[in-house]
Amino acid sequence: MVETSIIPVALAPDLDQLVGRLGGSLYDLLAREYQLKDDYEEQYLEVVVTPAREERRLLSIAPRTPVVRIRGLSVDKSGAPFDCFEQLYRATEFAFAICGSTSRHLFPTPGFQDWSVHPLPEVPPPRPVRPGQARRAPR
Repeated sequence: MVETSIIPVALAPDLDQLVGRLGGSLYDLLAREYQLKDDYEEQYLEVVVTPAREERRLLSIAPRTPVVRIRGLSVDKSGAPFDCFEQLYRATEFAFAICGSTSRHLFPTPGFQDWSVHPLPEVPPPRPVRPGQARRAPR
């Protein structure tokens, strides 16, 4: 996994010096040193079929190896965002769980404004093929 976090210097001064002594998670350090705790987080997940060269290098994967990219924002209990992040995982080593709320706070859902459900169109069943009979492709 490769992760990039952007944390405002005003909220976590000297973080760059403390990260060198990071013994656990970044969020444990942020809570302990700066009282920054995520009260709310929103994430956008996508599968990327052609990751960039640097992403492939960091994950030690071949070209056209799918990855999962998660972009997100963590917000504290006062509503102040304190971590804008991106995580990359090999698609073969990724699993996720979902927990929801009643409304979206930050991210729009690109390309998915209509969430209605429609039945699949009726498709006739395939005709049986007798032994020895070749099946022709439809034209």
